[in-house]
Amino acid sequence: MEAFASDRNIIISSEELATRDACAFACTLLSCLKQPNITVEFIVACREHFARAESWYKMRLRVANNSEELQLPDQFLDVRAADLCYAPLILKLRQTGFMVRALDYQPATTWTRRFLQYIGFPEEDIPERIGAKQVGPDTKTVVAIMAINRLGLRKQARRSLFRAFAAMPPTPPHSALIFGPEAASRAEALFAEDRAFLHRECNLVLQSPAPDTWMPSLSVNDQEYNEIAKIAKEFGPLGDRILAIVERLVGDHTFRT
Repeated sequence: MEAFASDRNIIISSEELATRDACAFACTLLSCLKQPNITVEFIVACREHFARAESWYKMRLRVANNSEELQLPDQFLDVRAADLCYAPLILKLRQTGFMVRALDYQPATTWTRRFLQYIGFPEEDIPERIGAKQVGPDTKTVVAIMAINRLGLRKQARRSLFRAFAAMPPTPPHSALIFGPEAASRAEALFAEDRAFLHRECNLVLQSPAPDTWMPSLSVNDQEYNEIAKIAKEFGPLGDRILAIVERLVGDHTFRT
């Protein structure tokens, strides 16, 4: 392997590693490289808690045969809030004896540049412009996916519908959460403690969202609803079922901006 013969830094990026035995992984890698004076450092990219929760939720919605795919956002947040805290992970990594560094992910638009600078890339080797794109679905697409997941369809049929609704015009990013105020308030009790830990132990300050972003979850405005309805009509009776579920999910939050 190229890594065996190289004297360059070896970077392994993996969210999955946070749930595994990171020390055993690092030690196994070191034994394979068989090079002296190798320094291991665990870098934890710390994203604002609610943004991280929203990303997790959206990712799990699209995973077939996932027990979380039918959870509403507030239910997901209640169950997963503790898992979204960084203190347990950082404390566990510190027990390995290797170096541990927490870096602020925000602002996301400059994350790649700041990360490359931290690991030693010369400024001239970093592109002046580093592209970024929105990977997760916007709120109206989340609502459509939630409806599709409740149809009881097979995986392939669901994926075809996912692709159709993913083609809707993207909604500009906004600061409102997909979580309701009650669930957000319960999670904030944990997240506030975790932010205090990061500040105290890692000299890192994460900003929390303003309370006025804790609006009713799954709110869609009239334009977003009409875009969902337009795609749904292409699927005839199946689309009618999707739209009926959408209306049930958003309830009296339909047509709110």
